Amino acid sequence: MSHGDFNTAAASTGYEFKGSRVRTFTSGSLKTNKGTDSLESVRILPKLPRKVTCRFWSVVTTIFEPSAAVRDQTKLESDWCLVIVADLNSQSKHHYEGQLGLNHSHPLVFYLDPDDQEEIARTFKFVQNTPWNSFARKNVGYLYAFMHGAEAIWDFDDNNCLFTPYGNPLQAYLDNHDVELIEPQSSEALVLNPYSVFVTQGVLCGQECREGVSDIWRSYIAETLARDLKGQRVLYTAPLVKQVRTFHNYVANFQAELDLYVKTTSLLELLRDWKPSSDKLSDRILELYVELYERDYIQIKDVELIHHWVEALKQLKYKFPEIMTKESELLQSEKKFCPKNWPHLELFLPSDYEHFKREMKTFIKTLKLFWPPGAGNLVLLADSESADVANMTKEFMSITKFLNSSRVALNEPTPYYNNQGHDRQQLIMFWADNFTSAEFVGFVDTDTLFTTIVDVEDIFLDGRPRIIGFYRKEKEGTFWTSVSESTNWIVGEIEVMKCMSYFPVVVKTDHLREMRSYFVTLHGSKSFDQLFLKLIKRPGGYSQFNIMCNYLWFFKRNEYDWHIHESSGTSKWTAPRGRVENPHTVEGATPEMFVPIPRVAIHGYKRSSQWQNRAMRTSVCFALQDYSIDIAGDFKPNCTPYVQGKSYHPLFFNDFEPIPTDWTWHPHVTKADEERKERMKSAGCFPRWSDKVVRDIF
Repeated sequence: MSHGDFNTAAASTGYEFKGSRVRTFTSGSLKTNKGTDSLESVRILPKLPRKVTCRFWSVVTTIFEPSAAVRDQTKLESDWCLVIVADLNSQSKHHYEGQLGLNHSHPLVFYLDPDDQEEIARTFKFVQNTPWNSFARKNVGYLYAFMHGAEAIWDFDDNNCLFTPYGNPLQAYLDNHDVELIEPQSSEALVLNPYSVFVTQGVLCGQECREGVSDIWRSYIAETLARDLKGQRVLYTAPLVKQVRTFHNYVANFQAELDLYVKTTSLLELLRDWKPSSDKLSDRILELYVELYERDYIQIKDVELIHHWVEALKQLKYKFPEIMTKESELLQSEKKFCPKNWPHLELFLPSDYEHFKREMKTFIKTLKLFWPPGAGNLVLLADSESADVANMTKEFMSITKFLNSSRVALNEPTPYYNNQGHDRQQLIMFWADNFTSAEFVGFVDTDTLFTTIVDVEDIFLDGRPRIIGFYRKEKEGTFWTSVSESTNWIVGEIEVMKCMSYFPVVVKTDHLREMRSYFVTLHGSKSFDQLFLKLIKRPGGYSQFNIMCNYLWFFKRNEYDWHIHESSGTSKWTAPRGRVENPHTVEGATPEMFVPIPRVAIHGYKRSSQWQNRAMRTSVCFALQDYSIDIAGDFKPNCTPYVQGKSYHPLFFNDFEPIPTDWTWHPHVTKADEERKERMKSAGCFPRWSDKVVRDIF
């Protein structure tokens, strides 16, 4: 029985959770006490026991004796303070501080026993409503740190021991902005830890769900809220801590965490498509929690608690990060793009630092202009052991701030293949499904150049990824004459087309797993990595995209929309060994497959900077001419040299190689261009560009 059969079997007595709206929230459910929760509150904040100058704070809640993790935190530098939040069954303050070897007046460590917290509860309704005997008590520590003027908070558990091979790694990561953190005093910070600001462990589910659910769901919710924050980013790093776990009853864990297995898929779909109505972060937080309540992910107590949390932050004069609402800040306003539903897609960019430094500039410029903000996230795949991975990560996150989401994924060496560089990057594309939960992955290269505003129908047709293959005969002795033999060898079928002439190359994620399994079985290999090692040791070259699309042609053809660019001007050459002599005669080929469609991105392979600059200017000018895009600002580019005498964008129908490989000989080219223009204009929604971005190209 397949996985999907469980949802449709007639004998099933259960149901599939869909996340449909099952109830309505009324504002009367929120009981706001204006005497304590409003900005007009006159209650005096609790008096601090001593003067504190720490910029950074560590926060933990515990019911146990001081652990190694807690002791480590007391040894951090003078800029760090530690607040330990006790619960009803925790040790007494006198006993705990004695076990920790501290006296009551230690300037950097604060132990909040229940009496201390009850005093704070006199001021904050949030603390009054936070349950005892719960991880939610940790939030009292956050408020306490904010009261002391914390600039950043390190959230840890009492079993999270810091790795310390380089002194204090936490400080090192903070200094380099490579760790998730919050900046309560500034809306211009590079990075943000939304877990602490919005939805901390226990706040998400209050008394209604277990920590095993909340500490995972909160990250998805936080990322959703962080999409449009001005100057804020979510970054990921290698682990900073080692978790020293105690014995767990896994059956009990499964029962407590059942929502993870039955509700998470629909939750992610909801969060992906959620469109807030407010332009204030504090309002968006409540708006999203109400949405989650109405769809039965959380309960009314959770909505009430998050309301009190936001009000407590306001009471502390917390400065919420700003929402990017001005179109000149957004560069491309998502509301300006057509509200079409994109399949769940992530763009994958494998790269080493050398290619990254040399080629990323053009890619990022055109991505910023032409890629819709909600179309798909960008993932950089890097070798984990590379000496430059930290620098590349930092630079990547800095230059992709304009995207809704971007992240870095690190691939590890394997027993069969542990080299770094180009071949490793090609290998990891076949394993992209290990790095994403998206239904589709779209591969791009560092020298990808987008040529026009991208629409979902440029990438998908009726939910099927569009593949633009390329066929030509080859000049004897060139690189590509050996590539077809490699494709033929690993796929076990003759090569029908090349697939290096368009981007993104979109593949259904499940097909990557099936592809690897098929190749391993076909060749009797122990693993795909071992087979890949044999591939790269063969004489000549190979193309990972040729391998992928030819496998899909022979085994998944009906799940993709096919177009084959047949080149002109190469009739004097011959089809290389391993490649079909005439693609029209291949089983499954139809005349419609040879009709041109415009490419929205091309391969700028080894092109000069002058050529790339002209390509970018031509692309911008045709977009301005064809779609009347507005530029925010005074700059107006001179487009005459780039559009004069041309009826359509020449790069729509050209391959990247400097030999006669264009598609313009085909009589349908003009019609294909006109059809796309009509489709785009009928939708009528285009971005508004910042003149700074356009000026940078000209």
